Amino acid sequence: MTTATPTRPQDLLLGYVTDLAKDFYPEAADQERIEKAAKLIASGKMSILADGTALVASQSHDDQVYHTNGACQCYDYRRAHGGR
Repeated sequence: MTTATPTRPQDLLLGYVTDLAKDFYPEAADQERIEKAAKLIASGKMSILADGTALVASQSHDDQVYHTNGACQCYDYRRAHGGR
């Protein structure tokens, strides 16, 4: 099975930043969260607003969107390892 190499600049950048985050946070719990975040971003379910905050679609409730600024009101954030 051949894995496609990303050619779009945004895909290359996401891969690079994902790898940096994994290097910085090597614990298994963090690795899983980083992978989930990268998939969420790649799927287009997150957007950054002009003020630097973000809108993130819920992974468990199709009609829910969270407005985040380094903290989030979602269930996953409350149980996140190290408050990340």
